[in-house]
Amino acid sequence: MDKIHNNHNNHNNHNNHNNHKQNNNINFISFLSCVFSRLAYVTMPNFFQTYIRIMREIPEKIFNKIGDLNNNELSHIFDDNYLFNGLKPHEYDFLHLKLPQKINKLMKSNVTQTNNIFSNQLKEPSVKVIEIVDSNSVKVFVIADKRLNSIFVIFRGTESYKAITSWANLIRDIPNYPCKSNNPKVGFLSGILKLEVEIIHTLYYSICHLSNNFLDMDMDKRKKQKIFTTGHSLGGGLATIFSYLWLGLKYENADNISNHICDKIVCVSLASPKVLNEYLVNNDFYHLIKEDKILYRRLVTNGDIITLQPFYMRHPINENNSVYCSSINVPNKKKINYNKKLICNNEKDEKSFNKHSLLPHGNYMYIDFYGVLDVKTEREIFQSEYKDSIAQLFIAYTSKNNKTEENVYKLAFFYMNDVRYGLSRNDYIPHRSTYIFQIDKKEDKYMNKHLFDYMIENMISYKDYLIQRTDFLKLGIKEQYISHGRPILNIKKRLTRRMKPKSFLCATIKNIKKIVKTRKNKS
Repeated sequence: MDKIHNNHNNHNNHNNHNNHKQNNNINFISFLSCVFSRLAYVTMPNFFQTYIRIMREIPEKIFNKIGDLNNNELSHIFDDNYLFNGLKPHEYDFLHLKLPQKINKLMKSNVTQTNNIFSNQLKEPSVKVIEIVDSNSVKVFVIADKRLNSIFVIFRGTESYKAITSWANLIRDIPNYPCKSNNPKVGFLSGILKLEVEIIHTLYYSICHLSNNFLDMDMDKRKKQKIFTTGHSLGGGLATIFSYLWLGLKYENADNISNHICDKIVCVSLASPKVLNEYLVNNDFYHLIKEDKILYRRLVTNGDIITLQPFYMRHPINENNSVYCSSINVPNKKKINYNKKLICNNEKDEKSFNKHSLLPHGNYMYIDFYGVLDVKTEREIFQSEYKDSIAQLFIAYTSKNNKTEENVYKLAFFYMNDVRYGLSRNDYIPHRSTYIFQIDKKEDKYMNKHLFDYMIENMISYKDYLIQRTDFLKLGIKEQYISHGRPILNIKKRLTRRMKPKSFLCATIKNIKKIVKTRKNKS
């Protein structure tokens, strides 16, 4: 290993691009997480196409190294010297490869626009994507990539600067203690936990669907599928909470379908607000990180005001898991300076935080988020005309038949209350004033493997949907299973009185003593 370090240092003397590799704080996985977090702002099916284009800019030898990493070595995921052992530093240096410039250009290109989505289509049989998006502005992508033998769970962040001030409202986002019967001290930020919980079952079955039906299921326990989660801003908070909830879901293994996924999760959170209470970061979350169950990094651009909020919640406190980076934008402008040296340390720059603002929120490791935060975007999924929440499942992949390849885009819409309340949904009259407190009422606990598979099997093609929706809107059709021109899948006929809903919300809290070896409190 010393030889590797020496080679690395010698190379830095000849190449200024590698000056930023001072330690493991700046590493390829953190950079890739920034890229994926930015990609989450792109809509389907352009997300699928842009992912393919981005990954084609990355050398195959980098894929191979990440894919070859076994589960016992996963604790080295943030150590480029270990991860890319055998490669020369310039072969995986994202600045030397000019990946930020190439990727930022891709993000701003016409690829991310909705016009000509069916022309000049790239094909990639090694990738399959499921998108979950709902009328409450939750959006998450689940990517399965055979080249990396990995699943990526990517949460979209806040859509605009205006929306940031909305969800960060300290009056609304109060602490919530959802599992009082298991541990009344464990608390989360209510507004973000609510968004997470309302799609947690749908997300679990999406992950397991890709694990069991697409990725390789190696029987070697050391080569199980890796799972990563990331997100920017609101997405970073959602990723942090998901990393905690996922370990409980993996342990309980509902429907016995998560066997092929590693029992560790890599979480890289960007520009996240504080979403955990003090007890949780000092106890359960602390030990999960300490024992490498959660391989955690929190990235902060110095001066980013969002990362300081809300004052009564906490970030994870484990040593060296927070990385504070210098701002690399042109001074007082929303523009990236690629020639500016990136400096990252484990202690924040107090001078920068004395001048905190929203400007640093838009640049992370040379990836430009300014474009998406400035654009006025229309909500993708609207509630029904009767104020019923609606969710969309979208699946994208390249089908290979008789030596020909064809991209497949399919989607389905469903009423969220159907998977919240089952057949009793008509008997439940929600009170909006109590929404924020009744987290358990939001959980999609009636979603199960049988129902999820039914949704996948009954999706319609994206092309047919566009034609159908246009016709419905022209005719002004408003029916129980047609909303804003969107056909809603009737899943109530798949629900039965015998179905017993299962809660995932408290799975980690309930099983924490079995998931970690020790829970001695840290003061």
